Amino acid sequence: VFPACRMASAADVVSTWDGTTGNWSDASRWDSTLFPNNGNGGFSYDAIISVGTVTLDQTISIEDLMFTGGTIGGSDALTLASLDWTGGTFNGTGLVTVGGGTIGGSAFSLGLGGTTLRLTGDVEWLGSWIDQSGSRGTIEVTSGTTFSKTTVGGGDRSFDANLTVESGATFLHDSDHSTAIFGTLTNNGTVQVDQGTLNVSGDF
Repeated sequence: VFPACRMASAADVVSTWDGTTGNWSDASRWDSTLFPNNGNGGFSYDAIISVGTVTLDQTISIEDLMFTGGTIGGSDALTLASLDWTGGTFNGTGLVTVGGGTIGGSAFSLGLGGTTLRLTGDVEWLGSWIDQSGSRGTIEVTSGTTFSKTTVGGGDRSFDANLTVESGATFLHDSDHSTAIFGTLTNNGTVQVDQGTLNVSGDF
């Protein structure tokens, strides 16, 4: 039914952006017959974005996003069962809800400008810098969720975004180097430093 797309166990269809600039809902820019949005054609979707600029022009919900480069913007909401973010920039004004996954690792820095990432499942931060891109973005850690910085080695890192730890949520620093938070750290839950140094340079 979908000869142009690769199949994966996480979803029925894996769609890859073609590297151009355009709207998420423009199916011609994806290598699948339909643009990725769970329920489209009766299928669930994973998406891969490695280059180009994608604008969220409607509310989108998918299984996994592999984000390795390029830009995701727009004002509409994006809901992800999981996120594998190793490169690129979020710079829209919409809410991105993340059910779990990993941030960083292979790229030196990631961009977070204006977008709010709301973590509803455990997410591990693997060591890339998180840089402000335009207006400062925010990561919200919700109740029952842990956002953990656990990288061993690789040098000091900075987090140039706002971090909100809600009641019942945890930010865990279990890394052998220093991490500086330049945005506002709002803690109504638990900030736990097991090793290394957490430097709060912004408001706390």
